Amino acid sequence: MKLTFGKKLRLGFGALPALMVFSAATTYLKSTDISGVAEAAQGTTRGASDTQKAPQQLVQTSAELRRLIEQFRVNASGSVPASSVGMSQRSLAAHA
Repeated sequence: MKLTFGKKLRLGFGALPALMVFSAATTYLKSTDISGVAEAAQGTTRGASDTQKAPQQLVQTSAELRRLIEQFRVNASGSVPASSVGMSQRSLAAHA
């Protein structure tokens, strides 16, 4: 079979849509990879933010716990006076 100019032209125009489909598919795959990387980066950023907040919350919880513990008084016999117990119950009721 001899390739004339017309046949070569038809083959060229036939190959063009195939190359366009291949290019579009390649572009789509690259864009999905990029969006996956972007999502992973956002997850890492959120994790880093949570990691920064954790020590602050720990300090706040520690201060609150210390404040609650300081309300209890122990006398020489090792028992807790009624006034100290009453304060802790009011404090617990306030936090409920």
